[in-house]
Amino acid sequence: ITEGDSAVVVGIVDTGVNWMHPDLFPNIWQNPNWRTDTQYPGDSIGWDLGGTNGTPDNNPEEDFPYVPGQPLKEHGTHVAGIVAAVANNGIGVAGVAPKCKIMPVKVSEKDIVDPSTGEPLIVFGFEGILWAADHGARVINCSWGGPGYSPYEQDVIDYATAKGALVVAAAGNSSANEFGFEQFQSPADYNNVMCVAASDQSDYAAYFTNYGYNVTVSAPGVQIMSTIGTDSYTELSGTSMASPCAAGVAALVASEHPNYSPEQIMEQVRVSSDDINNIN
Repeated sequence: ITEGDSAVVVGIVDTGVNWMHPDLFPNIWQNPNWRTDTQYPGDSIGWDLGGTNGTPDNNPEEDFPYVPGQPLKEHGTHVAGIVAAVANNGIGVAGVAPKCKIMPVKVSEKDIVDPSTGEPLIVFGFEGILWAADHGARVINCSWGGPGYSPYEQDVIDYATAKGALVVAAAGNSSANEFGFEQFQSPADYNNVMCVAASDQSDYAAYFTNYGYNVTVSAPGVQIMSTIGTDSYTELSGTSMASPCAAGVAALVASEHPNYSPEQIMEQVRVSSDDINNIN
């Protein structure tokens, strides 16, 4: 029906995007107002809210290079490829919405990492949602999260929704039932968020995925091949991979129905999905 519309922009609020990757570069969003944006000078392709030491800058690429055989410290580049890697170009992979645009919004900070793994942590996630909403993202993907509820965070989601952006978020990888505040997963479980669990190639719930009534849909999240590094590809598993798949579908719906509200986009995806409860 559609491969997407270049007018539909998907915000990748994550650890950054290696935007020069040849399977991503043609689909990187271009900010038409960057020359006049005095608050975020030079934000022509996105924004880095964390920089190296908490000072924002205008280059939203990953902080740590991809080194084959070493622990993976990139995340956002893989997520971006699932949404909108270029199709029919003879290389790599094709995103779910390969004619939509990718808006890189880096919300990690180079000097704040997990001490046990060295992996970057999400520091400015909700600020990133605000930035993406204010700059015209139609869909905002958040392949991250953690426990705990905050009225401020719900206010951020509501603000983005009012701006016309659908927030899509990973359900989490703790094999937990997301029901009630005891297991509340932020941002996935807030109102107006499309909460995405992970399924495998047979439509069974992935062994790691969170589940429960707060989940909107499930999407493929096991051994997903996507972009990494500056010109490479690798397989990763997690609700982090399922979320951008669903975000890509949401972008296709937004392309086909440009007047739909975020709530209508989410509901269209939900009611069009296959019911897999009987095998789960």
